[in-house]
Amino acid sequence: MKVQMIYDQGTALYREDGLFVVGCRLFGVLDGTSAPYAPKYPPKMFNGMSGGEMVSRLCERLCYVQPDINLEQLIQFLNESVGKEQEIAGILHNDAGELAGSTFAFARVNKKTIEICQAGDCFALWVTRDGKTYITQNQVRAHDTDMNAELDRLQMEVAAERNIKLSVKLTEEELKPIRGEVWNRFCPTLKEARRQDVNNPTSPRAYGRLDGNPRLMKLMTFYKFPRQDLQILILFSDGMLPWSRMKNMTDEQVGNEMHKIYKKSGLRGILAKARHEERKLRAKRYLSYAEATAIALNFSDEK
Repeated sequence: MKVQMIYDQGTALYREDGLFVVGCRLFGVLDGTSAPYAPKYPPKMFNGMSGGEMVSRLCERLCYVQPDINLEQLIQFLNESVGKEQEIAGILHNDAGELAGSTFAFARVNKKTIEICQAGDCFALWVTRDGKTYITQNQVRAHDTDMNAELDRLQMEVAAERNIKLSVKLTEEELKPIRGEVWNRFCPTLKEARRQDVNNPTSPRAYGRLDGNPRLMKLMTFYKFPRQDLQILILFSDGMLPWSRMKNMTDEQVGNEMHKIYKKSGLRGILAKARHEERKLRAKRYLSYAEATAIALNFSDEK
């Protein structure tokens, strides 16, 4: 088995994605999320870290402490630990609008089997020996479709109010006050949407997030298959494929696209293509370049 990893912070203010490799057995990527914040709504900090950073760093550290329990037990342990950390800060475990959390994709590689556990908009993609490609569901698609549409609308609205033409020529400093006002207006909407959707199986936009709420366990997906059947396994956060492309693709198409680029140029090629797409639309988006994280496991040389 060969292992390749990549992480790029993009233009994100905080390092909220996470990644861990514990020996040759336990692997994972995390996409941390803070409670919504903006210039008018300062972020809740945890010993100098944003909420999303706190969750990702805590999970990374704890995965090295508990490497041998099964994946379901591991997620439950991490979820309870994240919840306790936020309870200490006075945040209730049932208020998804105020909680920090993380979506994730984990894999345990055993001698004869491979197990995958996933929730939210981190992905596990695997290719079998016979060339078939599979990918986990993007649980956040419905939520993101509505939230990104509102962000795009607000970006245009604020720019129009200030008589600014959104152009690729605008610098990060020129875009900063526009984006700041966009988030001032968007924060209440996002908080309420998270209260409706995060770890709520009854919501049509439901998705799982590791944030301390025990209902996460009802929204995770698990897979297990023989190790000998696998050729490639890639765990990645949503930043590896920009929303501008993902929104028009099915999950199956996302898997095929990622596998195609990976075969040609590896994880660096996937990231390079993502950055190329983001560059064209950066002035019209709330973030120029997203955090992107991935781990690729290649079993091709195994008999």
